[in-house]
Amino acid sequence: MTPSRVDVRYALAWRDGQLMFQPGDTLADAVEEFNLRNRVQLRIDPRAATLPVRGSFLASDPVAFAQSIDKTSPVAVRRLAANTLLIQAE
Repeated sequence: MTPSRVDVRYALAWRDGQLMFQPGDTLADAVEEFNLRNRVQLRIDPRAATLPVRGSFLASDPVAFAQSIDKTSPVAVRRLAANTLLIQAE
């Protein structure tokens, strides 16, 4: 076995209630992580699934994550139901 470098902040962010995404992570990865932890569920347009996502977000706030993505990526977010948001490619 060969040792490898691990970004400890990234690996342990969940302990501080954060989700961290780094180069190589996609919008689909982020949606999956948020949906595992929250009642509010995110749905994603397959055309937007491979968009890159980077940054640190509060794990318990998928709405703020969606609003941030709406402002910084070529997507639009709309509410489908009280607990469901759709992230669509523009």
